Amino acid sequence: MRVENACFAPPLVFLLLVCCALHGQTVISDSTYPPANWSETVVTTFGASETHTQRTTGGNPGAFRFMEHILPAPPGPSDLTRVEVTHIYDGDAYLPLEAIDHIDYAEDIRLLDLPWNQAFIRSFPAIRQSGRIFRANVFLQVVADTLWHSGTLTGLTASSFTALDGSGDHPDFSDGGDFLYFGFLRLSSRGATQPPLPPNQDLIYRHGSDNFTVTIHNTPPPNQPPVARADDYLYLDYFFNSNKTLRVLQNDSDPEGDPIRVLSVSEPAFGGTIESFNDTSITYSHDGLLSANLETDFFLYKITDGLNFACARSSALRFSCRRRHCAPRPAVSLPPQSSTPSRSISSAASGTRRCWPLKPERAS
Repeated sequence: MRVENACFAPPLVFLLLVCCALHGQTVISDSTYPPANWSETVVTTFGASETHTQRTTGGNPGAFRFMEHILPAPPGPSDLTRVEVTHIYDGDAYLPLEAIDHIDYAEDIRLLDLPWNQAFIRSFPAIRQSGRIFRANVFLQVVADTLWHSGTLTGLTASSFTALDGSGDHPDFSDGGDFLYFGFLRLSSRGATQPPLPPNQDLIYRHGSDNFTVTIHNTPPPNQPPVARADDYLYLDYFFNSNKTLRVLQNDSDPEGDPIRVLSVSEPAFGGTIESFNDTSITYSHDGLLSANLETDFFLYKITDGLNFACARSSALRFSCRRRHCAPRPAVSLPPQSSTPSRSISSAASGTRRCWPLKPERAS
């Protein structure tokens, strides 16, 4: 067995061309394949060999990477002649300042000729990290065809790649991972009787690569919960015997702009009734005659942005027999609620204050 390792590009190149993207995606690609931007790791058995170079014409279109695998017949009936070449693009590297969610891989591949009628070539996405090579468990393939074919492999995670050193390890896609270099692996093999070629004839695969592209997708940041603020409703009326629609979301918001809605409403604390609620409002009623003093009722409501992040806040209601001015607004003390996040309740001044001089209403 022969193992060859090409020299890597100078560290200065790495420093100049490192990608460090935040919150989104990064693309690393090459469609011209200058030899100085690529390095190879070669593993062969039983005298197999390989060559590779840049060809400036004949690609899809233009320049492409030309590769040739030469496999003599194996010495014994159970032996396997094999050539495995990992091509790593050193022209760019990725430093994961944020965790990588997944990568998408795309490449154009081609067999340049058919040494036998079922000739095929496979291209595996590959990664080099901390000097170790990791190969994907999926591949692109061309069988019995000499045309260019464009292929894509999507949603590749760290577990989609396995180290070639036999450890079973995966690359580190976390925000603490080392530099990542991407490329592809080409593998060819020959048995004693398959493909059906004369023992004195070499099996030669000539194949190409073009438009190599890796798209790196960062893990999205965690969803932020919506913000629900206290609501104060001041009714200047001696009688309060009809339903009132309270549009409690008017002063609530979501930091990411996600749509919010009312998720649940508790029972009022002092005699009121929640008649109904929908995504944006709550219908409250209080039957009977109120005293001439200022009275307060309140309930708790919970809002959500649809991603399991919800907050509870109070909505206070005040009643007075005074007609044309708003009564003083004492602070409302809310009892603790186990399902409510531990947050301070905003003062009335920071909430929504509505003062309505209502005429007496009677139930029909």
